Amino acid sequence: ELSKSARYCRLVQRALELTDEVEQVSIVSELKTRVIEATMDPHANHVLQRAIELMRPGAVKFILDELMEHKKGAVDIAKHRYGCRVLERVMEHFPPKQIADLVSNMMVDAKCLIGHQFGNFVMQHLLEHGEEAQRRQLVAVIGGSPEDLRSVAIHQHACSVLDKALSYAPVDDQRALALLVLNVDGLLAEMASQRGGFAATQRLFKVIENDPELLQQAKAQLWDRRGELLTSKHGRALAFQVVPELLKDQQLAAGLPSPGGSVGGLGDQSPLDRFGGGGAGGGRGQRHKGGGQDRHGGRSGGGGSGAQLARRGSA
Repeated sequence: ELSKSARYCRLVQRALELTDEVEQVSIVSELKTRVIEATMDPHANHVLQRAIELMRPGAVKFILDELMEHKKGAVDIAKHRYGCRVLERVMEHFPPKQIADLVSNMMVDAKCLIGHQFGNFVMQHLLEHGEEAQRRQLVAVIGGSPEDLRSVAIHQHACSVLDKALSYAPVDDQRALALLVLNVDGLLAEMASQRGGFAATQRLFKVIENDPELLQQAKAQLWDRRGELLTSKHGRALAFQVVPELLKDQQLAAGLPSPGGSVGGLGDQSPLDRFGGGGAGGGRGQRHKGGGQDRHGGRSGGGGSGAQLARRGSA
């Protein structure tokens, strides 16, 4: 019950940090048969996460077992505001063989999870921490057809999964995904023009930067769609990086210094800052810090310590 208290869940986490394994096992054993309840709780989920981070997988295997036994399945947990966080810690700290069945259960409904408000974070984590076969399977879902790819690339949540695929998938799959995007008429410019797709578009240019033919093809597509591209703050920001002549021709670069660096580089200041924008242009690896709204939609300042919890904030 202490774990379900906003005040005392921090004390439980602190106790886990300061005690030896014997005491840790004694504390965490109180959660046996109540793992799903704790997973869905805005405070107790942080105790589960901290236990998974601090303890040996063998000592907290009951957590994995009870997650697997959830009547509504792993997909239901992945779609939950707090459950998705617990699954992320599981993927980070359990051996791949132990979580293979859990991942398989989620992959059955991967297309839904990719576009889900919370499930997309689990799919991103799978691309970052999963085995190569699992990453390839997820890439196949993303690029299954031109229609599938378009629905992912321009979706406010799913586009972040595409960004991670272009970052962590096997190199040949990254290039194949980039080529698929370029082969869908107008998709690159549409991605670049949207806040959510901006980071994935940046990453795509990094993937193809050493292929002059593909790079020229991508720039030509942006040029052909310059009308729609330059009406968007994020489209102008990308043009600033990779096709600055678009801005010059439209006289939108007045007072701006010339963009420098290689494709994908932002120079000393982000183009989004120059255009008065913010957050979405940070590209891959941007983390939420401090108070306010966290990436899972909760309020920060709640549970736990350590780099990974500080990275996300708490509910």
